Amino acid sequence: MSSEVAQVNVTLDMNCIIDLEQQGPAAPFIRELVDLHKAGAIKLQVVATQGAERKQDGSFPSTIEDFRNRLAGVGLGDLELVPSIGFYDFNFFLGFSVLAGAKHVDLERKIHHILFPNIQGDFKACCGDPPDPDKEIRWRNAKCDVVTMWGHIWSRGDVFVTSDRNFHKETKRARLIALGASSILTPQEAVATLRDR
Repeated sequence: MSSEVAQVNVTLDMNCIIDLEQQGPAAPFIRELVDLHKAGAIKLQVVATQGAERKQDGSFPSTIEDFRNRLAGVGLGDLELVPSIGFYDFNFFLGFSVLAGAKHVDLERKIHHILFPNIQGDFKACCGDPPDPDKEIRWRNAKCDVVTMWGHIWSRGDVFVTSDRNFHKETKRARLIALGASSILTPQEAVATLRDR
């Protein structure tokens, strides 16, 4: 029997990347997680669909390479990109998008309902035709969070790391864990939990 401990798959959400870019309050804890990853104690991963998030200059990445470059800019260039459910004209990155079947869509809808019960999941129903720009930004941010959690669950991630308070609301966190999220921690909690593994 092997005495090896299974490696923990830790998913960083977009807030972690932004904290590193802006030297936010969670940045030291995220850097400590990166050090644990480099030491082989944990395996950090990022959901590729986060590449659809708006950049600091207000533009949106057009290719997965744009996102890889953004990650490399904060020292995360070697992290595995895990796929997520893909939506054309939103986050469909060839090779990193799962084409949706019924079970994929069902999971995505459940996550959306938990995280954003007051935002329509369907783009046109939420934003109108032509879309209202303010509603579109809100919808896009919500959908990025939803498909990021989807990718974490689908890739069997062990720990989802985020400073986004929406994920930490007790009624939401418990339901996401029941769907398969395993554990949802802040960067500081993740360091405290994973440091001594």
